[in-house]
Amino acid sequence: MRILLLLAGLGNARAGAAEPPWDADDALARALRVDDWIRNATDGRAGAPPNHWRVTHPSGLAAAPAPFHFTANNTVKFVFATSIMINATARAVVVKSTKSLEKKYASGLRREALYLEYLRGQPGIPLLHGGYFVKGTLHLVVERCGRQIGDDDHSLYRDYEALAASRPRAVARAWIELFRSVEGRGGFFLRDFKPSQFTCGADARGAPALWLVDGPNPSVGPLAAALRARHAPARMT
Repeated sequence: MRILLLLAGLGNARAGAAEPPWDADDALARALRVDDWIRNATDGRAGAPPNHWRVTHPSGLAAAPAPFHFTANNTVKFVFATSIMINATARAVVVKSTKSLEKKYASGLRREALYLEYLRGQPGIPLLHGGYFVKGTLHLVVERCGRQIGDDDHSLYRDYEALAASRPRAVARAWIELFRSVEGRGGFFLRDFKPSQFTCGADARGAPALWLVDGPNPSVGPLAAALRARHAPARMT
C-alpha cells in the first residue's frame, strides 16, 4: 500500500514537541462514565451526560446539520456538518449517528465515543464536544479535523501526497504521534487500515497533523480490561 511508502521516514523522524499530559486513571474514569451514560440511555434508564461536555442536546448546535460525507461512506453512519459556538467563535464540527438501532451498528458508535473520550487531548484524536440521544439513537458531536488523505480503495489524494513529499519528516512525525496515542497509550487496534479513516491538516504550530477519525476497538490496556470486567466485549463490533 502506497501509504506505507510515505511512512518510510518514521525511523529517522524525531518528536518535535513535548508530549501532552496523560492521566491514565482520569482517562479511564471519564470513558467509563460515558459508557455508563450510553448503557443507561440505551436501556431506558435516566442518567446525565458527562458534565465536561459542551453539547448535550441538539440545541447546542449553532446551525442545522447538513449531510457531509466525512468518513469512508455513509453505509453505517450518518455524518452531518455543522458548528458550535465557543467563546463567541463558530467552530466546525461533525455530528455522527447510526443509521440503524441494531446492536451491531449502535455498538460501533459507542466504541467511537469511548475512543474519543479515553484519548481526549492526545495528538491525532479529534475532540469530542459531547453527545445526546434522539429517539433512542446516539449522536456524537466531534471536532472537524482537516481533510481525508485518501479513499476506501487505498488511493491517496494528491494534496496529501504533495505534503508528504515536501515535508516528509514532519508528516512522519505526525504519524508517530498519532499511533503513539492510539496504540501506545490507548491500546486500540485498527483492523481496517484505510486512508479514508485519516485526515490531515495543521496543528496550532502550523505543523502537519493527522487524525484518526473512525474509532477503533479497545484491544489491550486498562480500558479493554475494564470493559471485559463489565462483561461487555472489549471488541465492540
